[in-house]
Amino acid sequence: MPMNVLLTGGTGYIGSHTAIVLAVSGHQITLYDNLSNSSDSVIEKLTQITGQQFRFIRGDVRDTDLLSHTLDSCGIDTVVHFAGLKAVGESVEKPIDYYANNVQGAISLLQTMKSVHVKTLVFSSSATVYGEPQYLPLDESHPTSATNPYGRSKLHIEEMLSDLAKSDPEWRIACLRYFNPVGAHESGLIGENPSGVPNNLMPYITQVAAGQRAELSVFGDDYPPVVVLVARVLWDKGIGEFVGAANILRKRGLKARFVIVGAPDPENRACIDESTREAWRLEGVVELWGFRSDIPQVLAIASIACLPSYREGLPKSLLEAMAAGLPCVATDVPGCREAVIDGDNGLLIPVKNASSLADAIEVLLRNPELAEKMGQRGRARLVQEFSKEKVNERTLALYQEIIPSK
Repeated sequence: MPMNVLLTGGTGYIGSHTAIVLAVSGHQITLYDNLSNSSDSVIEKLTQITGQQFRFIRGDVRDTDLLSHTLDSCGIDTVVHFAGLKAVGESVEKPIDYYANNVQGAISLLQTMKSVHVKTLVFSSSATVYGEPQYLPLDESHPTSATNPYGRSKLHIEEMLSDLAKSDPEWRIACLRYFNPVGAHESGLIGENPSGVPNNLMPYITQVAAGQRAELSVFGDDYPPVVVLVARVLWDKGIGEFVGAANILRKRGLKARFVIVGAPDPENRACIDESTREAWRLEGVVELWGFRSDIPQVLAIASIACLPSYREGLPKSLLEAMAAGLPCVATDVPGCREAVIDGDNGLLIPVKNASSLADAIEVLLRNPELAEKMGQRGRARLVQEFSKEKVNERTLALYQEIIPSK
């Protein structure tokens, strides 16, 4: 059923893209924006993209008279509330501005909506309401604990909306929590183009690439290295030893992130049960990222790859790590030892030995030059020994050996 939708902050980055999706779905859209961080030139571009006209009201959500007139005269039945200040750093410098604009603005909007009997709202919140992650990936059951005025303003609004919904069941409210979205419409006509200095990374990068800014500064060089294990979440893959090694190294004072990438396999008897995985999440020693389809990107941020498996064929995860130029720590079992040569492109350790795994990881963490050389040798070995041409050549030779010539 078509709706009359008011988008506050409608000419902004997220608001304008939402306007397109809603308009092409048959809904009537009214854009409401004070243009503090956007331009009304967006409106013409929206028309170019959709072939439709958009009503635009220039105004602040704290202007209750204008807001009330807009809701009433445009026949609005649904509001999507994007309007708000959104820079974490700026919020620390100007907390009063953020509470006044975001919290007071939300109160003004809710009071006005109530006065004209519009009670359907989608609120654009933020994943910053979760604070420092207690486990990853985040989900809606994660505790909320904002750590800056911007996040607290979003959390205050969420709590207000919760109280409002409990007090009046006629309200239909949804809160969207997300991190900074990136990208642009496929037409190239609209994208993230903030007024002034961008507060988000991607528009800053694009402005540097376009020559609008001289450089991108990267602050800090002490980020903890990432030790990754890519495998199904099975005991036989040495997951338990990996968690044990992470605990050992934390007690030794080594700072690193230990990441397990892979999905459980419930039909396998060696599958690690949900209660154990949840206990690990809460303990916070390892990060369970689940299944990922972007393994090259995962390996790109890693420093060391591990596979302390009890048995293997020729492990794909180690070959992928070698292709990414990572040093590998694996168990001294068939399959793993075909990929990893001890002391050359990685280190081999005994099976079911968390202490030996911790020792090997520590060697590489404390010797980044050694780790880098091993990673380089691993990539070179992959090209020499495991390229498609080499595999085909060896397979053909094997067939020729076992099949008698006529």
